[in-house]
Amino acid sequence: MAIYNRERLPTSDENLRKGINKVRYLLVLCFKHLFEFSFYKHGQVLCLMLIFLLVAFTNTIGQSKNSGAHKFKEGVFNQKLIELKGFVYDENNHPLEFVSVAIPSLHIGTHTDHKGAFLLQVQGIDSTTQLVFRYVNKESKSIALAGIDLNQPLVINLKDHSLTLKDVQVQGFRERVNSNSSIIIDREAIEQSQAFSLAEVLQMLPGKKTEAPDLQHPQTLTLRTDATDQNGMNNSFGVAIFIDGVRISNDANMQARSLSIRGLGGQATISSKSDGSFDVPYNGLDLRDIPVENIERIEVIQGVADARYGDLTNGAILITTRAGASPTSVSLKINGGSTQATLAKGVRLGGKLGALNFSGGYTYSNANPRDNMKSYSRVNGSVKWSVDLAKGLSNSFNVGFDKRLDDVKVDPDDGDRRTFASGHNLNFSNSLNYQPTSGILRRLNFTASYSRGRQESYDQWILNAAVKSIADKDTTGIYKGYFVPGQYLAVQNIIGIPITASANLDLTSKTFLTGTMRHQFKAGGSVSTSGNNGPGIVIDPTRPRWSTSSYKTERPVDYSKLLPFLTNVGLYLQDNINGKFLDKSYGFYLGIRADIQNGFYTYQPRLSWQYQILKDWGISLAYGESTKAPALGTRYPAPTWLDIPLLNLYTGNADQSLYLVYTRQVKTDNADLKPAKSKTLEFALNYHGKAGSGSITAYAKRNYDGFTSSTEYIPITLPDYDYFINEDKTISYYETGDSSLYAGVSRMIASNGGYTADYGFDLMFTSKEIEPLATKLSVSSGLVFSKFDSRFQRNIKALSDQTIRAGSEALYAIYNGTTYKNTTWNSNLSAITHIPKLGFTITLSADLSLLQTRISPASDMLAIGYINRAMQVIDIAEQDRGLEKYAYLKDQQTLFAEDKLPFVYSNFNVTIAKEIRKKIRLTIRGYNIFNIRPEYNKPGTNSWTYYNTEPSLTAGITFTL
Repeated sequence: MAIYNRERLPTSDENLRKGINKVRYLLVLCFKHLFEFSFYKHGQVLCLMLIFLLVAFTNTIGQSKNSGAHKFKEGVFNQKLIELKGFVYDENNHPLEFVSVAIPSLHIGTHTDHKGAFLLQVQGIDSTTQLVFRYVNKESKSIALAGIDLNQPLVINLKDHSLTLKDVQVQGFRERVNSNSSIIIDREAIEQSQAFSLAEVLQMLPGKKTEAPDLQHPQTLTLRTDATDQNGMNNSFGVAIFIDGVRISNDANMQARSLSIRGLGGQATISSKSDGSFDVPYNGLDLRDIPVENIERIEVIQGVADARYGDLTNGAILITTRAGASPTSVSLKINGGSTQATLAKGVRLGGKLGALNFSGGYTYSNANPRDNMKSYSRVNGSVKWSVDLAKGLSNSFNVGFDKRLDDVKVDPDDGDRRTFASGHNLNFSNSLNYQPTSGILRRLNFTASYSRGRQESYDQWILNAAVKSIADKDTTGIYKGYFVPGQYLAVQNIIGIPITASANLDLTSKTFLTGTMRHQFKAGGSVSTSGNNGPGIVIDPTRPRWSTSSYKTERPVDYSKLLPFLTNVGLYLQDNINGKFLDKSYGFYLGIRADIQNGFYTYQPRLSWQYQILKDWGISLAYGESTKAPALGTRYPAPTWLDIPLLNLYTGNADQSLYLVYTRQVKTDNADLKPAKSKTLEFALNYHGKAGSGSITAYAKRNYDGFTSSTEYIPITLPDYDYFINEDKTISYYETGDSSLYAGVSRMIASNGGYTADYGFDLMFTSKEIEPLATKLSVSSGLVFSKFDSRFQRNIKALSDQTIRAGSEALYAIYNGTTYKNTTWNSNLSAITHIPKLGFTITLSADLSLLQTRISPASDMLAIGYINRAMQVIDIAEQDRGLEKYAYLKDQQTLFAEDKLPFVYSNFNVTIAKEIRKKIRLTIRGYNIFNIRPEYNKPGTNSWTYYNTEPSLTAGITFTL
């Protein structure tokens, strides 16, 4: 069969069209086979994206040959370079400086100067291109460039931020900024949340519950997971928080007892008996320490982030703080025993000196106003100076300070116990931005930051116990210890001085056109370092706080002498591609990132795609890999001191007693600790039409090489000793000639044993306003299934000394790890009524807890192997594990555990806001307003579970002067 009709010579256009169609066919055929036979995990997704990209590329060739005058109405890009000029004023026609002016679809932006003027060089705009203006305390404005005479300067007036505006956004919404799955939370939504800290604001995310402020316990964030324990901590640790482009690091936090003794669990941190932990050294940041009064905008990335963002595995929180002149804002919030007062103000310095924007706040909370035993307080402040240094060159310098005290005071009824965690932090950051008007480079941003703090965790407890034997030498060997009375004030004190510094360089190219396909390249790099110069673990070894197992004991540790600085380096390159395919807009964001973390090289593809399939409907697909470097505490934990008693003879007189002990110091350097890794695949369906706007996102995520702690046994053989009592009642000792093996001697080590697989969906939808009721309806829902374990490590347990001394072949038994399966489904339904003429909003919401399961399968009581006396690992065949000769290796069986939510329950909340003459705003936010508190007694137990907390009310007032 002939491919071409040889009887008629085709025209050049026809020939081109046929050639393009043939290329398309060959590409589709090629990648179809690659798709079918791909063995690479998620390779099918990558192939589909490449198919679309290459077919779209060939399509642009045909469009470019027939685009004619490139009219907007034809959906084809205007390829001319346009200088877009304009001025931005307030309602009184006063110029506004530092207004953000951006075209999100082109990934370009600038800001206004002291005259309110801006200039953008634009290439490749079409009928969908939007120009967006944002400014502190002003209404955001978006205008379409189609139909506007771009040769004339634009004049824009921004109205004051107020409830009297027609469109007020009080919830988060989807918008593609730095990720397909970005959720934006603007200033109005932050104010409506009546948040004391970032923790309450982020309750707007799909799947999160609305809860009353809780300032008594650390608040950390997990995204798209239902994993708990160490796997949950890994998720939180992998959520990065950026403030004005600077990553806020928790890597230098060392406020924990020795990991080598206690592992990564919650017991590793100092805690109060009733209020739990005070610090989160192996976790994400404590969100209580991030105030919201100076936050203008939050972008939450739960899925695949652009290649610019590194050192994360589970998403990012991108915070933009206020800049430029703004009215004085004073607010006061009260909730039960919690009070917060804040102040924010922006001042224009005049001329070309730019503007200062400063904010500050004080927060105090105690658990029970009738009992002052437990309190939390925080003082914070920041100053931001923004200035234009020259044409196209601007700078922003920020200084921030915060101080907190988390305190349990001395309680005479609790053994004179006192526990507290306090600290302060001073940080500096500077962002230099250069936007040349010609050449390939169109934007250069250099950001540098430095932070230094002081953290102190303290715990005291009067002990009344038996006489204690003390070993406090650092040397390895056998020596005499001594005895101390068991009645004393035991103190644990950990003092850290965390230091972090970072620098980031980001470059943005001009827009390149290939047919109707726009390309904009972004590249850059980052370097960060963290260390801790604190005195460290300050304890008196003669007054030990805890008795330890497996012969492990604690000593003072000086962090400034133990810890080097950790440095991580990253580079990235990304091509942002936009175009038209079948007359519908699409976007490709193809990025690659490379990092050096703890000496390991990692390469991370970040690929995402969006396509407008119909007028109101769009789809998106993304795949990305990312890594998170270990923190200082997991990389360089304190040494382990092993103290093995050989003779422990107390006669009632310390001078006539004997404590013979062997000590070995084991230093820990986890040089082989790899970065934690994640792979994420997500697909979304988006809608924006007459009924409203929203999206549903399905995702699959795999986290592996997560940081866990496991037991490492260190068998030690020591000589046996005997003794006799001298005439003066002193004790003499001697070697018997025999020896004993101490197989149970161990330490905890950090390892890459964590694994979590998360699957689920997020749903967000807000209807158009029902005009007769002035009301919008919204739904937010999140379902997540998590399967997690420590699949890359086995459980190893030492056999009893009695079994070993009886001559057993094995010293240690090896068992399979346990896999846990958790599922949670939470939804939120809201009705938002807004009456602009009254400056009034009321939001009624219902949280629905639809599903929650916790499954812990029975662990296999049979050993899968053992370690013999020659320290060889011997595997036991599956069919032989039940044999009698291995019966002594059996572990106590862990019973199957399944915990299911016995019913669906709800929680109703309300937020009411009223504005008076744009100067005074009153807000009331009620939690569990109907006092719905279901209770459940699980069959076979005598314990009751109470769902929902008691009703709570937050009242706030804000003055704008």
